Amino acid sequence: MILLIFTLLCFITGHVSLFSVTVYSGGTVIIYCHYDKKHINNNKYFCMRQSRFSCKDNIRTGIKNSWYHSGRFSLYDDTEGNYFIVVIRKLTRQDEDTYWCGVDTLLLDSYTKVDLEVKEDECCEKLFTETAYLEGKDSIICNYPEDYQNGTKYLIKKDGYPIIYN
Repeated sequence: MILLIFTLLCFITGHVSLFSVTVYSGGTVIIYCHYDKKHINNNKYFCMRQSRFSCKDNIRTGIKNSWYHSGRFSLYDDTEGNYFIVVIRKLTRQDEDTYWCGVDTLLLDSYTKVDLEVKEDECCEKLFTETAYLEGKDSIICNYPEDYQNGTKYLIKKDGYPIIYN
């Protein structure tokens, strides 16, 4: 089964932004949440629920420039880049929900809304479209069953030419 890791670039600019991402069960998602430079020293968090005012933390930390892990969730606050990374591993259909990238502030926290859809995986070919923005970050990592460890792996670009990976 191919498990896709999608990178989602989120922008936190003092108001609520919205991003949606679709991933496959069993896979991993990497979410980039940008924040204003004035919030470098603030705690960062990632939480789940329908409203940012009733949000249950999945992970929260004040640790800077180092990974913090909590169960299947990991968070890395990159203060040089003014963003933090949230990684969710071993996704299941129960992970499908609305999430919030959050930055603690004195008055009203800064948020980015992330709608996460988790689909059942069907091994082994996947067709998807990924949009990358100029000066943005975007990654696609494809995991595969151990049985295919020695096989050739490739990603086919829209023009039909494969990019071979091993």
